[in-house]
Amino acid sequence: MTTSPPTDRVVSIVELLATKAPMNAAAIADALDLSRSTVGAILTTLQSHNWVQRSHDLTYRLGPAFPHHNARSTNPAALPSGAQDELRALAQRVGCGAALAAVTPTAMTFVAIATPDRPSSTTHDASSSAGHGRAIPGGISSAMNDGRASALDRASTGVGAGHGRIPTGIEVGTRLPLRAPAAAAVVAFSPPDQQRAWLDTADPTQRRELATALTEIQSTGAAVWGIDPTDLGTLDILAEVAGHLAHSPATGPLRRRVLGLLAGLSGYPHTTADLAEDQPLPIAYLAAPVFDADRIPRWELQIGPLHPAVSLSGRDHYRTELLAAATRLSTPPS
Repeated sequence: MTTSPPTDRVVSIVELLATKAPMNAAAIADALDLSRSTVGAILTTLQSHNWVQRSHDLTYRLGPAFPHHNARSTNPAALPSGAQDELRALAQRVGCGAALAAVTPTAMTFVAIATPDRPSSTTHDASSSAGHGRAIPGGISSAMNDGRASALDRASTGVGAGHGRIPTGIEVGTRLPLRAPAAAAVVAFSPPDQQRAWLDTADPTQRRELATALTEIQSTGAAVWGIDPTDLGTLDILAEVAGHLAHSPATGPLRRRVLGLLAGLSGYPHTTADLAEDQPLPIAYLAAPVFDADRIPRWELQIGPLHPAVSLSGRDHYRTELLAAATRLSTPPS
């Protein structure tokens, strides 16, 4: 599928304003790694059509003529009712970080995050050796123990150890280009043309596997991803680097490259057959779609246990809690 870079830039600016407005032109340029002259020209055109409006402090927001701007289902920034409370409760029940990302055909933007305030009652007792999982961009997770699981963790057959947190590099408003395998749980319930466009962004060697994953996600309602334990240390280092770079606007382009590397280490999709086996499996993260009143998947709900050995009952626990929360967050059909 051939895309138009000029059109992509316009869409990126509109999506950014939908999630983080008000913003001035300089902030928009820095956030999207575009030249200020390009952003200025696009904003002028959008303003002339009342798609954006400029305030007296020179910041911009979406304007009254933006198509369906007042429709909640088309505004990525609009959170499902009770989202933050639901995320906090979910994080506590599963004992790891939880995140909600708004998904459009070109990007996913984190709109809510939560971490448990104490170890979940479902985690095992090996707190001294737990591999505290934490959700990171694109639906991947990293470990606070540099990816080195203890022998006790490796032998555990219970629910994932410890409780998670979102790394400092990821916060509400963090935006990532939509590239496979990110947001698979939403893409699985999207129109076929969007699925094909998404698959076209994947490594050619992974497209067959990801196409199968989309079909299985449609059947089960959730995506479950595994990860090679050797990648855990790399994930942790990249997450720390992203966190440090977040404090300096001048490092914006480099931080986006680091976040891109993080999103590329998403692991592999577990198949339905894998998940049915009565043996521990490595679980990186799980994700499920959240629907609006028109039954359109607008958000992806994620939890990131990141545990090297989760039992069948532990996997069922994660999936049950995730799907129940996604159902509660979804708007009933009107």
